Amino acid sequence: MSVPQSQSDTLATRVQALEKNARRYRWASALMALLLVLLTGLVARDHLITPAVLKAHSLHIVNSDGRPVVWAKSSDAGHGFVAVRSQAGMPVFNLGVDDDGQGILGLNSPKGKPLVLAGADDNGDAKLALYAHSGRSLVHAGADLNGDGKIGLNSRYGRPLIHAGAHASDQGGALVVFSQRGDELVTTGPLADGDGGLAMYTAAGQPLILASRAANGAAMELYDEHGHLAVQLSTNNQGQGQVTTYTQGVPAPMQEN
Repeated sequence: MSVPQSQSDTLATRVQALEKNARRYRWASALMALLLVLLTGLVARDHLITPAVLKAHSLHIVNSDGRPVVWAKSSDAGHGFVAVRSQAGMPVFNLGVDDDGQGILGLNSPKGKPLVLAGADDNGDAKLALYAHSGRSLVHAGADLNGDGKIGLNSRYGRPLIHAGAHASDQGGALVVFSQRGDELVTTGPLADGDGGLAMYTAAGQPLILASRAANGAAMELYDEHGHLAVQLSTNNQGQGQVTTYTQGVPAPMQEN
């Protein structure tokens, strides 16, 4: 049985149309699947890589060798704490809060010894300490019990070299210079009446020179190597300079200029 030519042409046209529609549906399905994959990736990236808030009790950052080099955590008292370690595992940086709620900062050498410590003292005033690579204190700055500033410089052996701060008389500043062994050599600052004073000592602590204000003007005392007064320079009632000499602390006849 043969099919008329007209019906054969119509059937072929319908088959072609169906095949074209099928291809169109396949392209549309593939495009929808691709868009779905891209959309899912974008959503996952936003949630996993750049979250609005990241909450954790502790955060560890490791280097390319998998060794932890940064810690961010909460202390037992509930304060924040950040620590950084070198490739060798030595602590080189610490930032956190002490038990009193004061901020603290520490920088260490590659061997883990302290170099810089910054924080607060018992009165809540700032304090700063600098150390040598050996761990000995070199510089310390802060406040005294009255809240006045003070600073101290030490030798490489940790002994005091210079101390600057408020004078005990509360009349102004004072400066003390020490020998390499830590002996007091020079002291300068205000006296109780507010006038300046200067004292120089031997390494054994014996006085050498004392200078201050006397009743009629300036006065200076010179001492021998045993600490005995040897010469006194002063001003008399007439405003004239005078020199008094001593022998082992006993005054000799006064000589006036």
